[in-house]
Amino acid sequence: METGRAGGTNALHAALMAALVVATAFVAGVVVFDLESTVLPTESNPQASFTFTHEPSTGTLVVTHYGGDNLDVDRVRLVNQGFEPVGDFSTGETVSAGESTTIEGVDADDSVYVLWVTDDDELLVLASWNADAAAASATRTGSGNESAATVGAGAGASTASFLLRME
Repeated sequence: METGRAGGTNALHAALMAALVVATAFVAGVVVFDLESTVLPTESNPQASFTFTHEPSTGTLVVTHYGGDNLDVDRVRLVNQGFEPVGDFSTGETVSAGESTTIEGVDADDSVYVLWVTDDDELLVLASWNADAAAASATRTGSGNESAATVGAGAGASTASFLLRME
């Protein structure tokens, strides 16, 4: 009659193993989903590019959303190298491809950054402009005072396009 006892022990072991597997799966699921909600970002960073057209004679810089995602205007910042606001896109609720803004008083040694404010109030650099980078990307033509750039600029203007992302 010992065969009946061994069969009962095997059934008990099988039931305990099944309960252990279910409990382990439950705990693992709770840990993974809990970590996902606290560790993984809740938003994806926007995919957008910008062009910059600088007119040195007037000190203006035109920043144009060249393409990519529409951006919530309240989350886009235009700042200088000291992270002081220098302008904004005040065209509505979103900044879409083709929309531009003009920043006055931009000197040749200035830098301008297009920033994105994340859900966590962190700042991501979407694009940046400085005269040195614009001059390096422009093709010199004519007498040397004019530059024709990759995205149509007038005489004496320089244009550069950057997509800098920190992830």
